[in-house]
Amino acid sequence: MQVLSLTPVAKEKMRGLLSAQAGKYSYIRIGTRTKGCAGVSYKIEFADMVEMGDEHLNIDGLDIVIDNKSLLYLIGLVIDFKETDLESGFVFENPNKKGECGCGESFFV
Repeated sequence: MQVLSLTPVAKEKMRGLLSAQAGKYSYIRIGTRTKGCAGVSYKIEFADMVEMGDEHLNIDGLDIVIDNKSLLYLIGLVIDFKETDLESGFVFENPNKKGECGCGESFFV
């Protein structure tokens, strides 16, 4: 089973963001953090190394790392990037999500 997948648009956006860092970072770190009233939210950040316990994925040449604590929350996750006239950002489709808080800031499994 693939841990997570990225749509072509999300891959392109992540590559562009990483490229804009001018070689300072080599990886995109995808994980979760405790936040909001439902408990967990997603985070995407740059990383310069794979840390002990991280899961390292190479998705079409894009290096992704996931910390061990977040891994179970992210199995089966599909990340897309959506852009409208009013906002743009990464969108997370998680088959494990059982619900989310009223404001949509966090989720639970």
